[in-house]
Amino acid sequence: MKETYISTGRSLVRMWWFSKFMCRLFDLLLNAPEKSLSTCAGEAYASELGPHHGFFIRQGAKLAMKAAG
Repeated sequence: MKETYISTGRSLVRMWWFSKFMCRLFDLLLNAPEKSLSTCAGEAYASELGPHHGFFIRQGAKLAMKAAG
């Protein structure tokens, strides 16, 4: 049976990216109450996670952010 290897370093980096996204999202939700959830999520994604994703993932994520809230 083949073992699957999961890189701890890669997991930590992705968790760091996700935590930066969540901090940005909560910052926007708290400091810009006039903005909708989908707008805040889209801005947080574009600034924190988007640069780390490929084109197709970015397009799918943008669509998902518009559907939120």
